[in-house]
Amino acid sequence: MTVSRLCSFLIAVWISVLSLSAQTPDEVIPMDPAVRVGKLENGLTYYIKHSTQAIGRANFYIVQKVGAMQEEDSQLGLAHFLEHMCFKGTKHFEGNRLISYCESLGLQFGTDLNATTRLDETFYQVCNVPIGRQSTLDSCLLILHDWAGALTLNETDINHERNVIYEEWRMRNSASKRLVEKNLPRLFPNSRYGQRTVMGSMDIVRSFKPNELRDYYRKWYRPANQALVIVGDVNVDNVEAAIRKMFSSLRNPISSPSVTLYPVFDNQEPIVVIDKDKELKTSHVKLFVKYGNMPDSMNNRVRGMMENYALNAAIFMVNKRLAERAEHGSCPFIRATLKDGDYINAKTKKALELSVVPKEAGMIALALKAAVTEVRRAMEYGFTVAEYADCKKVFGEELIKSVGVQDNQQVFESCKAHFLEGTVFPSTSYLRNVFQKVIPSVSRSTVNKKLSDVFSLDGCNMVIVNFNRELPNVVYPTADELLNAVKTARQEKLLPYEEKVKRSKELELKEIEAGTIIKESQNKDFGYTKLTLSNGATVLLKKTNIPTQPIVFRAEGKGGATAYGIEDLPQIKLFNYALQVSGLGNLTALELSKWLAGKHVKAQMGMDNLYTSISGSAELNDVETLFQLVHTCLTDIHRDDNSFNNLIAQLKSWMETSRHDPDRIMTDSINATLYQHDPWQASLTMSDLEKADYQRILQIVRERTCDMSQWTFFITGSFDDAKVRQLLCHYIASIRSKATSRNASRPLLFQKNKVENIFTCKMQVPKTNAYVVWHHEKLPYTLKNAIQMELIGQMLSATLLEKIRQQTQAAYTCEVRGEVTLAQGYPIYTLAVVCPMKPGMEKQVLQIINDEVVKMAKKIDVDLLNKVKAYTERRFSSGVQGNGYWDDIIYKHYRYGQDGRANYAHLVAAQTEDDILQFMKAFLRKVNKATIVMKPE
Repeated sequence: MTVSRLCSFLIAVWISVLSLSAQTPDEVIPMDPAVRVGKLENGLTYYIKHSTQAIGRANFYIVQKVGAMQEEDSQLGLAHFLEHMCFKGTKHFEGNRLISYCESLGLQFGTDLNATTRLDETFYQVCNVPIGRQSTLDSCLLILHDWAGALTLNETDINHERNVIYEEWRMRNSASKRLVEKNLPRLFPNSRYGQRTVMGSMDIVRSFKPNELRDYYRKWYRPANQALVIVGDVNVDNVEAAIRKMFSSLRNPISSPSVTLYPVFDNQEPIVVIDKDKELKTSHVKLFVKYGNMPDSMNNRVRGMMENYALNAAIFMVNKRLAERAEHGSCPFIRATLKDGDYINAKTKKALELSVVPKEAGMIALALKAAVTEVRRAMEYGFTVAEYADCKKVFGEELIKSVGVQDNQQVFESCKAHFLEGTVFPSTSYLRNVFQKVIPSVSRSTVNKKLSDVFSLDGCNMVIVNFNRELPNVVYPTADELLNAVKTARQEKLLPYEEKVKRSKELELKEIEAGTIIKESQNKDFGYTKLTLSNGATVLLKKTNIPTQPIVFRAEGKGGATAYGIEDLPQIKLFNYALQVSGLGNLTALELSKWLAGKHVKAQMGMDNLYTSISGSAELNDVETLFQLVHTCLTDIHRDDNSFNNLIAQLKSWMETSRHDPDRIMTDSINATLYQHDPWQASLTMSDLEKADYQRILQIVRERTCDMSQWTFFITGSFDDAKVRQLLCHYIASIRSKATSRNASRPLLFQKNKVENIFTCKMQVPKTNAYVVWHHEKLPYTLKNAIQMELIGQMLSATLLEKIRQQTQAAYTCEVRGEVTLAQGYPIYTLAVVCPMKPGMEKQVLQIINDEVVKMAKKIDVDLLNKVKAYTERRFSSGVQGNGYWDDIIYKHYRYGQDGRANYAHLVAAQTEDDILQFMKAFLRKVNKATIVMKPE
């Protein structure tokens, strides 16, 4: 797990587990005083917080303390079905009016307007609402009110939605989901968690009587089980008054049952589950060790926070060791990670989960043993002084840093956790203050002991799950072999952990002779400075006033994949992979990662068709480190044969296990059809891996970086101008440069006119996948044209969702993308439709797609156009115009001569029916079209 993911995970856990007090371990942590928490007489709970994260906007949520766990055996699937019905008609918003009203506000169904059902909860949201008028706020509260107790639940609508939900089940029925659900009774013996899934039974979904859904709704959707969360630029007192006025009349049914929390029972002997599926992408094995939730004496106290920090610090260090172990060619696993959380999907039982992906399908038991051995080594000998110092520096600092101002979504998650689980959440300032005190106070010995306290290997509460991709001629392990792998790892005599990499090793740069800045000019319109360095490199400096955001860096050198011939095809395909596992200067990739520990900086080189590039970022204090990394990327990539050989082994393993994967087959078929079987656009093959030449890849790097006059550097942020100029002279202008002429360009071999590729594929769950794309390479690029293409994509998406999902029930979703790209040096306009659907309906669905596209060149739905314009304007206005935004603006202006600033919103608002109509006519004139359909065999 990456540092950022682990930090996000811990914040979520601690906001759930803690309640922040100040100084002593036994103090109870107080709630954030900025959140107004109240309860009506009928039991409905509400949370209100004023937030200026999005000026003039607010988010509205309603949480139900019920989910699939509340279903009876004859109701499997009704909790999720009811979620769908909340958008099919309510007392005050009949039929489709609820969706239409929200779309009139510039909201998008499926993102701003959405809902989620889980085993133990269901919640609904209306987000990013412009609340300049009191009537809008009242209407959003009225939507929540109707969801709470005034659904129409019309029989016609219920029957209409059955097929839609069945197609959702079909779309989501992945191999990993099938395997988990098939084995739930074995994973949760004697527990209701082993008998419930969110989607439920499709037999019941297609046959239940409407009154059964109404009964479920009346029984469980009641004030005592509900909470409102309103967070945004609102007046808290006014919102509270409105809630009391609108929701106090809701009543709980007489003799209504309470929500039951279902237990997950301990197992005295290990549980071992082994299964396989032909469509599973990767074979893997997981070792769970279940343990109980934190006792009330520690929950929501600083002491609980200290315990959580100790456990997760240990996990952080174990994962560093496992990642280091995976770098060695002899390691039997590609990756292994340890994490803490709920046991699979159960809220009432925690577990440590060790996930292991073997290097080969036949090495599963060996990989499990190797991973368990490393965890046990940490349990037996603990962690070194240096490791824990690094942990506090990297993990601790990232944790403290991540406690910033919570966004509206995070506030909602915290309020939801308080309502559902009784966990409190403090203010961010309080949380940061306690973290700063807790982290130094937790000793290494406490961390060393914590892992052993939880991760028991004696078999009690142990669960081993091994899911495999079904392949011919592969022998999978037995339960005894997996248990023996753990037993052997437990009994093996171990030596203490010894770091293979010297942490004192520094990045050493070769002797540098600084260059100079020889030319300078100002672009007053965009506010950037253009510099020419003594070696011919061009630099664009954009100074901003956003010190809280990292400095954004990008560099591009002319000449990419199209500059090379077919003899270099394998190396070009592997180029980006290889650079990800290479080191810099005197440091291997692993040594480099240790040297960068605690530094907030990154830089990565890669190649596309036309350019070789470096992308990166750094905080103010680490700007020089960023320049050192960039300098070394351009002058001294470190050849790391062990890492490269391990990479090739991993890629071979992935290719072997995924060659019959329907998703990969579909992707390969799309590329082959669109690019006329151009080998440069094909996926990696075993032949490519057999021809892998690391030395040639590094030679290509040198060819692409030898002429600095071909390179342009973009630096955006709140940097010290004098300091950055000094660093440019020292680290960039110092790079020796010699002219190169290898910048030839090979055009993409796009298919022309119209082509179809319809084929069959073996599938476990039959479904048809369709991909239809129109592309045009002759239209000129303008920002207006780009906006029109985007609006057309959104309009087509809404139309197809109505026609294909609502009217024909042939599919659960239909994704549409309208865009223009400039990555090839010329504009490519694309309108693409992706639709997984019910088998046998492809002709009808394709006809609908084609008809609707043709119609858009004859008549435009003005109401729909206004809706998507409102959504696009709102999305743009609510975006953060930070360093990343300005980097994109400057880059597109310099590279393509386009201005994407505030003019964007003006152009969106100015689009008329005739504008869209005329563009669509031009787009479809001489357009190319490809239709790729994969049907079940």
